[in-house]
Amino acid sequence: EIFTWTQSGGTEQLTENTYEDEGALTSGDRVVWNSWGGSIGEDREIFTWTAGGGAPVRLTDNDDHDFNPKISGDRIAWYGPGGSDSGPDYEVFTWTPAGGIHQVTVDANNAYNPRVSGDRIVYYSSPPGESAQVFMWTPTGGVVPVSSADTPPDMYPDVSGSRIVWYTYDGSSDASEIFTAKVLTATLMPVHRFYNVKTGVHFYTASESEKASVIANLGHIFHYEGVSYQINTSNPVNSQWLHRFYNAKAGVHFYTASESEKASVIANLGHIYTYEGPAYKVSTTPTPKPVWRFYNFKKGVHFYTADPNEKNNVLATLGWTYSLDGIGYHIGQ
Repeated sequence: EIFTWTQSGGTEQLTENTYEDEGALTSGDRVVWNSWGGSIGEDREIFTWTAGGGAPVRLTDNDDHDFNPKISGDRIAWYGPGGSDSGPDYEVFTWTPAGGIHQVTVDANNAYNPRVSGDRIVYYSSPPGESAQVFMWTPTGGVVPVSSADTPPDMYPDVSGSRIVWYTYDGSSDASEIFTAKVLTATLMPVHRFYNVKTGVHFYTASESEKASVIANLGHIFHYEGVSYQINTSNPVNSQWLHRFYNAKAGVHFYTASESEKASVIANLGHIYTYEGPAYKVSTTPTPKPVWRFYNFKKGVHFYTADPNEKNNVLATLGWTYSLDGIGYHIGQ
C-alpha cells in the first residue's frame, strides 16, 4: 500500500486494496505511483493523489502496462505502449490537472524512461535498428532532439531545470561516458510576412524598422499577414545567413541559405537579381521546424512557408501553379 507522512499531519494511508501499489514518488503535496494486479487486471496503471484532493485519481485505464511515472510539481510523465497511433511501440505521456493526458510522442519508435522537471520532459528514443537518441519536450516547444542521431546510443537522461544529463558508450571500449547539455533561454525573433496585392507574391522581413516602414508607406500594396515564424537567435544551430535578393523586373524578393546558390545567382543572374545582403541567420542542419520552398512556375517566383498545414494545402489545391522545391532551410527554436 501507499502511505504519506508530514510533520504536521503524521501518517496517512492513501491506498487500501488487494493489488500491488509500488514506485511512489512525491513532489510538493502530489504523489504518483504504479498499481497492478487484482481488480485492475494484470497490467500496470498510473494513480495520483494530492493533499486536500480527496481519493486517489486513476490516470490510465487500458490493457497495457504504463511504466515508471515521474513527477515534478503537478506534471506527471510515464511511458507505455498504445496511444493515439495504437502501435505496439512505447510512447511517452504526460498529465497535468489542467490539461489532462497528452501524448508526447506519436511515432513508430520506442520511447523510454521519461524524466520531468517543471514543464520540461526528457526521454530517449530509438527507431528500429538505429541508435538511441535523447529528446526534450516542453508544452510550447514540442519535441526537439538533444543529442545527435549517431552511434553509440545515448540513454537514460535526467533533467533539473535547464540542465540535462545522460550517458553513452564512447565507441572505443565498453566503458560508458557522461554527457550534459544546458537548454538555452530562447531569444525569439519574429519573421514578418506581407502579401503584395499587385504581384501576388509574399515578402518576408525580420527587421522591425522595415516592417514599420512598409506598413506606413506601402500599406496600400503590401498587406501585413502577421508573423510567419520565430527564430531563436540564442540557438547556435542558427548559424547560416539567409541571403536576400531583389528582382527589380518582377518586383519580388528571393531568399536562399545556400552559399553555392547565392554565388550562382550573383554570377549568372546578376543582371536580374540584386544582392541585398544577409537577412538573418537560419539553420542548414535539420531541426523540427523546416521552411519549405515552392516555385511558382507561372510567375517565376518563390513562396516560403514554415506551416505544414499551409504546405499541404498548397500541394493539394495549387499544385497546378506551385511545385515544391523541398526544404529551403531550417529554423532553430
